[in-house]
Amino acid sequence: MEFPINKKTTPMLSRFSLQADTNGAGVDIIIEMLANVNLQRDLDLLARHGRVIIVGNRGTIEINPRATMAKETSIIGCMLWQNSEVCFNMVDCRT
Repeated sequence: MEFPINKKTTPMLSRFSLQADTNGAGVDIIIEMLANVNLQRDLDLLARHGRVIIVGNRGTIEINPRATMAKETSIIGCMLWQNSEVCFNMVDCRT
């Protein structure tokens, strides 16, 4: 199942509802615009081998690295205005 989810229009989005919507798998990719607030929760929502692409941040954050290790996920940072083709290929959802 493929569908976009906007956190602003779905403010009560929970790990449990997403797990149900994805048949327990979690999501493959999250494009995060406020990593200092949402990154730890994003990691909890990812599927195995999922990716969080950080395109926005307004501060520091402490995360639990085990959230990435357990599901072998990736966190990728991209500055959109200076992006290269290599970075765009890394975030390609089809791979």
